Amino acid sequence: HDSRRHGHLDAGRLVNLGASAANVLWLARSRGAAKRFARALRDPRAAQAAWLRSQLARHSPSTFGRDHDFGAIRDPADFARRIPLTDPAAAAPWIDRVRRGERDVLACGRVTHLVPTSGSTGARKLIPFSPALQEGFDAAVATWMVDLARQRPALRWGPAYWSVSPLTDGDTAED
Repeated sequence: HDSRRHGHLDAGRLVNLGASAANVLWLARSRGAAKRFARALRDPRAAQAAWLRSQLARHSPSTFGRDHDFGAIRDPADFARRIPLTDPAAAAPWIDRVRRGERDVLACGRVTHLVPTSGSTGARKLIPFSPALQEGFDAAVATWMVDLARQRPALRWGPAYWSVSPLTDGDTAED
């Protein structure tokens, strides 16, 4: 029996309809992030410098910001001179303070949870996660998905599963 002749949709078509609607709505919501990224591409150096200034201003009251005099940093080169590269062992005391519930340690704002890394390059490490960090990830993924949907429009019209993982040692973008 053909359910389409009787005005019924089968479960597979309903899933695709729901997935298509969700994809289109999410992509429409994501267009703002994609437009901001496209504007930033017109002058990446200026966009990155402006972003750095805003982050330094926002997080200068944090313990790390005060200890490293964020308020005195004027540009990316100054930041590179003043803020040392560090490794997980050097970051551990800061992360421990966050774990104990201390606020505004590495950045200003609420830490919602500590996300463990996969430990692919050593022992598992904890990354403090905040709403602002999630917003940054969301904007980056949204920009990527809008571009992907622009390049491959058929991806809009069905269910999808995305898994975002960093490259590990030995991986290349072509793998």
